Amino acid sequence: MIQAWLCDSLERVFPSSRPKRSSLRLDVARGERFSFQAAVIIDAHSLLEVGVAADSGIEATIRRVGYVPLEYRSFQTPPDEIEGYDVLPGWVPDPLFENTKSCIPPTSATAYWISCKTNPDCRPGLKKVRVTLYPEKCHGPKKELVAEVRVHS
Repeated sequence: MIQAWLCDSLERVFPSSRPKRSSLRLDVARGERFSFQAAVIIDAHSLLEVGVAADSGIEATIRRVGYVPLEYRSFQTPPDEIEGYDVLPGWVPDPLFENTKSCIPPTSATAYWISCKTNPDCRPGLKKVRVTLYPEKCHGPKKELVAEVRVHS
């Protein structure tokens, strides 16, 4: 089984993160750059390929988010100000990798970073950016997540 959700680029997706919502709505201006994330959990080891497609006027690319070890957290920062306090020290999201096809560890969240740019001549209105997840056949059918993007002039 595959679980997937979209989230803001300011939210960190830890390996222990769990689904929050399946949709995302963003407001952007023509000519603006913006980003968001798609997160996925698969219940067993699986090879997963991820693709992105956007309506006309929006260019989109996708990269896999990697994790690095954080050995300790700041002792000067109050716990309520530390995102992921309950899972740190541990693995934190940081590097972005170009590969969109990778082996996903079971029951661990993996994130994909979607970078977009609206063209300066993009028509204002509601647009869509679709993220499609292609797991191995034994883990179910493909899954599509849609971010709604309202482009303003």
